[in-house]
Parts: sequence; structure tokens; C-alpha cells
Amino acid sequence: MKKRGKLQVSISCLLSAALLTTTPFMTGAAVYGQGMEEEFVSDLVAGSDQDENDFSDSSITTDVTDTSGGVQTAENNSEINRSEYPSDEKADEKTDEAKTGETKSDDISISDIQGEPGTDPRNKGAIEEDSNEANSTEEDSNKVDSNKSASNGVAEADSSSIEEIPEEQSDTLSLESESEDPATAKEAENLDSGEAAVAYGSFSNAGVCGDNTRWTWKNGTLTISGTGSVKGNPDHPVYQIDANGNKTETGWYGWGFGGSEDGTMGYSISSYTTSIVIEEGVTGLADGVFNNFSALTSVSMTKSLRSIGNYAFSDCIALPSVTIPEGVTEIGECAFSSMDNLSFVKIPGTVKTIGKNAFGGAGYKVSKLTVILEKGITTIGDNAFAATNICELNIPDSVKTIGEGAFRGNSKLRKVTMGDSVTKIGARAFAACEELTSIRLSNNITEIPESMLYVCSKITKVTLPAKIKSIGKAAFCHCENLTEITIPSGVTEIGETAFASTKIRSVVIPDGVKVIGEGAFDFCKELEKVTFPAGITDIKAAAFEGCKKIKHVYYSGTPKKWAAVKIYGWNDPIRNDSFGSSLKMHYVSVTMPVSGIVYNGAAKKSAITVKDPAGKVISSRYYTVTWKNNKNVGTASATVTLKGKYAGTITKTFKIVPKATALSGVSALSKGFKVNWKAQTAQTTGYQVQYSVNKNFKSPVTKTVASCKTRTLTVKKLSAGKRYYVRIRTYRTAGGKKYYSAWSKAKAVTTRK
Repeated sequence: MKKRGKLQVSISCLLSAALLTTTPFMTGAAVYGQGMEEEFVSDLVAGSDQDENDFSDSSITTDVTDTSGGVQTAENNSEINRSEYPSDEKADEKTDEAKTGETKSDDISISDIQGEPGTDPRNKGAIEEDSNEANSTEEDSNKVDSNKSASNGVAEADSSSIEEIPEEQSDTLSLESESEDPATAKEAENLDSGEAAVAYGSFSNAGVCGDNTRWTWKNGTLTISGTGSVKGNPDHPVYQIDANGNKTETGWYGWGFGGSEDGTMGYSISSYTTSIVIEEGVTGLADGVFNNFSALTSVSMTKSLRSIGNYAFSDCIALPSVTIPEGVTEIGECAFSSMDNLSFVKIPGTVKTIGKNAFGGAGYKVSKLTVILEKGITTIGDNAFAATNICELNIPDSVKTIGEGAFRGNSKLRKVTMGDSVTKIGARAFAACEELTSIRLSNNITEIPESMLYVCSKITKVTLPAKIKSIGKAAFCHCENLTEITIPSGVTEIGETAFASTKIRSVVIPDGVKVIGEGAFDFCKELEKVTFPAGITDIKAAAFEGCKKIKHVYYSGTPKKWAAVKIYGWNDPIRNDSFGSSLKMHYVSVTMPVSGIVYNGAAKKSAITVKDPAGKVISSRYYTVTWKNNKNVGTASATVTLKGKYAGTITKTFKIVPKATALSGVSALSKGFKVNWKAQTAQTTGYQVQYSVNKNFKSPVTKTVASCKTRTLTVKKLSAGKRYYVRIRTYRTAGGKKYYSAWSKAKAVTTRK
């Protein structure tokens, strides 16, 4: 920017004299030229009334022209502070001037302000200084006498000189005057800026706020007209700085000042604007353009509007509602953030992106914030509605991405409905929504992000979509009333503390999970039953610490496989070897018939039943069976090898016994009897004959016949006239063990005397 001499006055400075009444225009101009312009510039910057953290998320630099030739630079708007304007010393000087009607500075003529015919004084209000000292001397010799009206304590301007201002230029500076008692003016010197506004009543200002846009202010209403983008005050550009240090101008900020008639008080109109009207033709609102309009209660936006920049309306703490017009496609970062009393928001489907923190912290002083999101929106940015008072939320079936922390900290949010268009949800999207009791998730998301429902303490049940593959760290941590959840079968990852401090009673870990993260189910004090897949390899530290009610662990494998799982420290509730443990382990089981299979010369395969840990029969597609020694009399084996979602091997044995024989006759003898049977030689070593006086063969006597070829047996030395019951069976000796056939039917005989 070019240097300005101490007598040069910008249009912005002239706007500061907006409350002029009968005071001649030149007197007010001369006052600002009297070595006080630097203080005014500081007040102009501070007059935007922004909190030093308003732009903390963007790298923003403002350049403010100093009349001494220097440039003030503020990073993040934190180094420029609102000064007391005027200083005590300057105020005393001005008080003296008001009394005497004299000024100590050189006066400025209307032609100095007006410039050459055809020039535009809106060019940042700058009037070039003639570097020639002689010219300056000549200007001094042509000063306008500022003491023409000593009786009033002020100077009067030549009305004909004011009339010479071209119509085009007079639009830039619209001043309304009103006679005022000098005593009133004197009293106003002791008021602060807000009180001054009340004391002096209405005033009007006007100026440039963009390449082709203008603004007017009157009686609390700021009206924007023209075409293109609204930037703000051109003397105060806003820059964004990228990672390489390159600056890009993204807008202006700082609006015109109103002040007392003697120029001793000034304040930004942003503090007293109650209404903003954006007229047709305006297409964009630049970064920070209406930031911290603290008295604003209504905004009317035109349908020609297409974009709303970063921080555009942030810290407008009194604004109760925002209706974005159809046609807007993007809402910038923090555009409506920290609007304490916001109770209604409507965003049309033409908006594609709601920027980061766009409504963050809005409405926290109201009991309910109603947000209407229309179909067409595709992206909800990080923290877009964080820490607000939304009670019920319907995310339309057009949104694809929900950013990190988008709705976190909504302490009154009770219900969320989400369309199936959503494919990605950011971390902490709904964290700390302590009143949330119902959430319907999109069926097309594939992961539950980190801390998605962290500390949502009133939710009791969550249905997870079937496409979920991973559950992030602390996703449901401290959902202290969550009692029911089904983890989809496709999940392969469960993060640290994912379900810690919930009240779930049972959980089935899906087959694809190999590792359970640290503290995943830490202090789930109501958990009673856990089912682990056969493929589990690691259970990290404290995954089940504090789960003192676990009584049953179901493992889709064998005891040998379970013993191979790495179970880290602080997991005693799932260890059956823990001291005093009452834990019952359940594994995959295989059952076979108890009775032996009769030899017939063919390979034998016994009926097999395989059951999961819960006792449910497993389909044969999940295992294979290998047979061994299953043809001849002896011990055969069947080895079951589990597969798919089950793991391990289980071997079962069964017996193949020789074929039975039958009694062909029993004849009585004196004090004895003779037994005859049919010979059985295949896979038979011999026979056993058994008799008893009890038909149920209580306390029987057994006789062994060692040869399979023998067909008779005589029994003597029995009691005469006694009735006996007789039966027979075959046996084979194999591998040092005897295998017996079933007993034949019994026959009765009575011995003779």
C-alpha cells in the first residue's frame, strides 16, 4: 500500500464522523488528521469486535494501513487489540478544541477529499500526498479556517463546497446531520461507545464492501447490494496462508464506524447492527464478513447467493434462526459457529458441503435447536454441529460423509436416523451425546469409527449393519446402559476398549477376529457368557478385566487349541485355571454309538455327531472324518478334523466285535447239563458259556471254551432237581484285548437226580 500523509484521510475515516450534526464536515476531518489517525486505525481493527480465537482454525493475516507509512500485521487476529479511543491525553486536547473552536491540525478542503474530477474516493479512501514540500506549503497557505463559528464552538463548512461533491461520490459517504445542544455533546464525551449510540440515536453509513458490492447502514439495518461477493472493508484484507507460506486474500473485515459529533468517540457498526439484508445479485459472502455482529437478530439472504465463507456469521450471539436460501452450494468453516441463541437452522439440498465446525457451539443457550437438512447435501464436515442442542436428527439419504465429531457433545440429542447413502462416519461423530437412546446407522458403512458413541450413557441397544468389518477404539466405551449388541459375522477387528464399561450380558466374537484389543470388554460387569471363534490367536491385556460374572466360555475348537491361544495379563475371568474359578469351558464335541459294531468282513463307519460349544449339531461341511482299523474285530478309530469357522481335531474310537452264535440245545444230566451251539469261526477265538439259577443271570458262572471249533460243553456237579438258565457268546483276542459278541438268548434246563 502507498504511504499516507498525516493530512490524508481515508473514506473509512470519514465514515467515522457519521453522527455529525451541525458540525462542519471539515472540522471532523481535520480532527482525524491531527496526529490521531494511528489510534483510529487501531480502533478500526478492534472495532470488528472479534474474539481472539474466532479465527483460530485458519491461518489468517490482516494488513492495516498505518498513516505513518507502516503496516500492522496480525496473525490469527490475536496481536491487534482494541485501544481506548481516544486516549486521555488526546481526549483532553479535543475537549479544549471543542471549547475554543480551534484545531491544531491543518484543515482539509473538500477538493482534497473529493480528488480530481472523475476520480473515485472509494479507492480505499486514500488521497495521495504530494511529496513536494513546496506544494505542501502551498496547501497550508490555503487552509480553510476552522474557527468561523466561535459562538457555537465549532466551525461551519461552506455549503456550496459540499454541494460540489459529485453524486457518484456522495453515495460513498452518506451523512445525516441533526442539531444538538452543546451540553448534550459534552455529556456524551463521558459515555462509552454503546451508550453513545443511544445518546445520539440513529445514524447512517455507506461504503464499498466488494469489487461490485456496496453497503449502507441505517437505524440498525445493514443492507448489501450490487453483484458478486461481499468482502467487507477493503482497508482490512483477510489472508489465508498455506503450508508454503503463500498468502491468498479471502476477504475483508471491519465495517464503518459511527461516532460522536466532535469525533472523540468511535465504535464499529457490527456492535449495533440488528438486521442484515442481502439483496438480489450478491453471490458470495467472504471469510469473516459478518463475524461478531453481536446485536444481530435477523438475516435475510437472497436466492442469488451461492457461497458462505469461513466465519461469515460466527459469534453472532443474538441471532435466533438461519435459513440458507436455495442455490447456496457451500457453507464454509465456522460460518455460523458460536451463535449462542440459535434455535432454528434450515439447509437446502443445493448445499453440497457443510464446512468444518460450521455450526459448532451454536444454540447452547437455548433449550432446543431444530436442524432441517434437506436431501441433496453430501458432506457434513468435522465438528459441523458439535456442542449444540439438537434434540432429534434426520440425516437425509444423500449424505455420503459425516465428519469427525460432526454431532459430538449434543447433550440433548435423543434420536438419530441416518440414510443408507452414508458410507463413512468420522471418529467421535456422536460422542458424548448423553441423552441419545436411539440411532439408526446406514447399512452401507463398513466400519464403526473410533469413539463413535463414546459416553452415550443412555443408549441400550445398537444394531450394527451387516457390512461392518471393524469396530474402532472406544467405539461404545462408557455406554453404561448398553445391554444388547450383535457383532456382525464379517467383523475382523475389535479395537481397544471398544465395549469397555457397558452392560452387555453376552457376546459372540465373530469367526474372522484373530486379536481382541486391550481392554475391549474391560469392566463389563454384567457379562456372563463369551463365545470365541476357533481362529482367535491373541486376547490382549485386560480385555476382560473386571468381568466377574462370566460363568461360561464357549470356544469353537478343542481344548488343545484353546490352550494354544495367547491370553495376556488381567484376563482371569476367562481362564479356567484361575484360582477359585467356577468357569465352565465349552468346546466342540463329537459323539459315536456306545455299543460295538459287528464284524461282517466289510469296513465299518460308525455314525458320528459333531456339535458346537453350545450343543448345536454342526453341518458335515465343517469337518472331515478319517477312519482307521475299521474292518476286523478290534478297536477302530475315527478322527474328526474341524474346518471353516471351527478348528482342531477330535479322535474317537469304537469296537468291532465278532459275530455272535446261538445255542442249538441244552439237555439235562444227573446233577448237570450238556450245551450245544453253532460253530462261529470267522474273526473268533473261542466262546464263553454262562449259567445261573437266576434268569437275570445274577451271580452267574462263566466257562470259557478256547477253540472256535468246539461245539459242545458238559457241566457237572450241580444240585439235583435245580433249574438253570444258560447262554453263550463268542470272543476274539486282538492286541492283547478280548472283544466279545453279544449274548445269545438264554435257555432253561432242570438237572436230574
